[in-house]
Amino acid sequence: MKAVPEDRILMIINDLTIHGTTRLQKYGFLLTMKHERDLRAISKNHETLKFYDDWEAYWYGPYSPRLQKDVKRCLEAKTVGRVRVDQDLNQHQYYLTIKGRVKWRRILAESPDAMSKTGSMIRSLQKVGLERLLRGIYSEYPTYTAAASSKTS
Repeated sequence: MKAVPEDRILMIINDLTIHGTTRLQKYGFLLTMKHERDLRAISKNHETLKFYDDWEAYWYGPYSPRLQKDVKRCLEAKTVGRVRVDQDLNQHQYYLTIKGRVKWRRILAESPDAMSKTGSMIRSLQKVGLERLLRGIYSEYPTYTAAASSKTS
């Protein structure tokens, strides 16, 4: 089972359940910004897993269209599952399916140190409330909010 670009999502979800698309986006962004060296090490073993570099300013902070496409592809490939937890707000939880876990564990085995570091970061982010997570990103990366980008346009 060869790694494909959308398997980057497996690295973000890890062994966790991610509560919401906003969190998936923000976790991907923070991995990109804070673990560049580790992500390079992973892509050395898996060239197709070069991480996201298409971050745009958006209302809830940084947004990657490619990350969103990858989520869709993973859902279609059944490596990621999604459960709707709130009909009114259209909120979902994302998790790895058995097929996704098999692929993720292969990636993990080939880059254990780098994957351990990125996994630690994701697990620590899971303990942070969404509002606090967003505030932290807004203050540390203000150019990635739509409000900030519209002021400069």
